[in-house]
Amino acid sequence: MSAIVLGIENLDSVIDLLKNRSFFSKQTNKDQVWENLISKTQHALSDRSRDRIIGYFVNDSLEAILAQSFSNRIPIWIMQYYATKTNNILLGKGYGEPLEACFIKAMTDAEAIGIYDFWWSVPVKYAKNGPRMQKSSPSWIRYEVYTDAVISANTFPKYELHTQAYGSVLKPHDVFIRHAVCKQEFRSVPLTRQYNF
Repeated sequence: MSAIVLGIENLDSVIDLLKNRSFFSKQTNKDQVWENLISKTQHALSDRSRDRIIGYFVNDSLEAILAQSFSNRIPIWIMQYYATKTNNILLGKGYGEPLEACFIKAMTDAEAIGIYDFWWSVPVKYAKNGPRMQKSSPSWIRYEVYTDAVISANTFPKYELHTQAYGSVLKPHDVFIRHAVCKQEFRSVPLTRQYNF
């Protein structure tokens, strides 16, 4: 199996999968969070020009999704969210094959058009899991990952790029803004530019 870009015909399956992750939110404004999530999801499934959702099916069952948003100003993408039917992370099994396939699709498609950087946000409380899993992930080991900012609870980021990664709903917990950069050996263009003066 491989991951594919989903369309509006997959809306019900995506919403069912998102309902599985609703308990992870520690936010008191859950209705606003859910409405915002559904609105962004509908847009990504119907437009797909800048935003898209990548999914992984086993038979007819949607097992994992990843929402990817490309910037129209600079060569980066934002990982908006991901969700899985089986929480392999909680079970200590890393990302699991379905989510790993979604990461690979998102990263390789972006790299194919010259985009080697992406951003996302994560609650500080859950941030320790990422580096451990990324070190053993075939897709993530090609990237260096940095914490670019710490956003205090109930505060929006100062910079536009951080706001895109953070989202439009205020969070009641501290949040890391993370940044992944593809390593030089996996890039078709140099990571640094040399100038001859």
